[in-house]
Amino acid sequence: MAFPILLATLPLGAYLITIGTARLRGRVVVTTGGRNTFALAIAISGLVAVGPAELFFPSAAGVTFGPAVWPMLGILYLLMTSLVVLNQRQRLVVLGLSAEGIVEPLLRACQTLDPSSRVDEQAGTLTLPAAAIHLRLIPHTGSLSADIEAFQTNVTPEFWQRLLTQLRAETDALPKTAVGAGGVMTVVGSCLLALAAIQLITVPGEVLLGLKDWLWR
Repeated sequence: MAFPILLATLPLGAYLITIGTARLRGRVVVTTGGRNTFALAIAISGLVAVGPAELFFPSAAGVTFGPAVWPMLGILYLLMTSLVVLNQRQRLVVLGLSAEGIVEPLLRACQTLDPSSRVDEQAGTLTLPAAAIHLRLIPHTGSLSADIEAFQTNVTPEFWQRLLTQLRAETDALPKTAVGAGGVMTVVGSCLLALAAIQLITVPGEVLLGLKDWLWR
């Protein structure tokens, strides 16, 4: 069990520490939906490897190709993740601010692109009349985060990139935010990495044997 534990905890622990550290510094993280989905896919890749990949492992391919089957499965996982990213709605993801807290920075960012931009806080929508674009804020229940989506499906990638740049500039100027969630994420991530380190230190032979058994089917 040592190697599966190591494999499952390393990427997830690294992801939690990365996000948690940013939150401990009081930073608001703004990224695209595609990048957020890809980062989450990498974070759970270890869990996928010890779960579905193990359950549905192609035994015939393992006998034929040996350890080379794992890079093939890794490429398949990346292609499936890319398919999900390409087919999901374009959006921005804000971590570290609630939907209510992001309204004013988002409005200022939109006004740099379209000075006539206006917001309807009650409906959680924002309109850019000159660009004929309508945005909506989607809160994440129970966390300081939200998505920004467009009602239209034909918004250009150039618009999203410009809005991302301007929104990052606006959120960077905000006062430091609460760090409670960042502390929890960092602690949990550190515990997962510590668990992986314990496996390496206490039973290195078992980890090596598990790796061999994992590669050679």
